[in-house]
Amino acid sequence: MNKTPNGLDDRVYEAIMRNIPHHGSVAYDELVAKTAASLGNSHPEEKIRETIERLLDRFILLEDGKGNIILNE
Repeated sequence: MNKTPNGLDDRVYEAIMRNIPHHGSVAYDELVAKTAASLGNSHPEEKIRETIERLLDRFILLEDGKGNIILNE
């Protein structure tokens, strides 16, 4: 498993970034499901959720207060 400079699993990080809209938002659970599917369900949802939380902590992703995730551009 390769890591990003932030210490995240690079495959999970890249899959999340491919599945988040660059304009607009996506529901948290939908982002988890799309990311898992794009990884061929080879990574547990818990790992994906953990990565999303770390991206939120680093302000790479933001929550809109309604349970949706947006890319911090």
